[in-house]
Amino acid sequence: MKFSVVIAAYNASGSIRAALQSCLSQTLLPHEIIVVDDASTDNTAQIITGFSPIVKLISFTENKGVSTARNAGWDLASGDYVAFLDSDDSWHPEKLFCINACIQENESLDLISHSFSNKSLDVEKEIHSSAAKEISFSQLLLRNQIQGSCIIVKRTISQRFDEHMRYCEDYDLALRCAYAKPIVFLQSALSFLSRPQQSKGGLSANKWAMRKGELYLFSKLGKLNPLLLLCIPILCLYSIAKHLFQKLQ
Repeated sequence: MKFSVVIAAYNASGSIRAALQSCLSQTLLPHEIIVVDDASTDNTAQIITGFSPIVKLISFTENKGVSTARNAGWDLASGDYVAFLDSDDSWHPEKLFCINACIQENESLDLISHSFSNKSLDVEKEIHSSAAKEISFSQLLLRNQIQGSCIIVKRTISQRFDEHMRYCEDYDLALRCAYAKPIVFLQSALSFLSRPQQSKGGLSANKWAMRKGELYLFSKLGKLNPLLLLCIPILCLYSIAKHLFQKLQ
């Protein structure tokens, strides 16, 4: 199985080397690595160029957001599956090996995800197998377990990231995939996140932006099935309640 890695990068000069090195250190090497520089104002592009020709670079002249950047890399990819990585995160060396083993058991999978850690991964520890579970649309709707650096999709599926979204775009994509058929989640922490999932750059002010992204994706559920319109008010209230609870902690 061939894996294309797509990394969306914006002003990532301090972290992009580590992200790329974690891809190049995989026990199952990727078919290709594509980095989309989303109009960085630092020297991100120059650092990426230093990894050529192993790493392909797409450069935007204006900042378009993570969804557009990921889609651009996805459209250029030629592998069987596309694995996404944020430019300030990194992977366990066994990640693609584990994902490949999972796909070998079920080659009809459209989306696979896995757990992550906010603590440094034990890269010396080999992960030969990982407990996998199917997640249905309804389960995912009630509990988001999806993070951008943990998503692997079949390259040929019709879904793409919603380019109107800069927050919760990974959750939105996973929901649309799960509506078509169950997705698979691996329990092993195969990605290291440099910051908590519910933050952007660690700024608490952006937690509300994350919540608004979730509210927006809930508002689109009627496009999947008109009957889901009945669930939207409840889901929105639930989302706001979660936000208020987090603020009180």
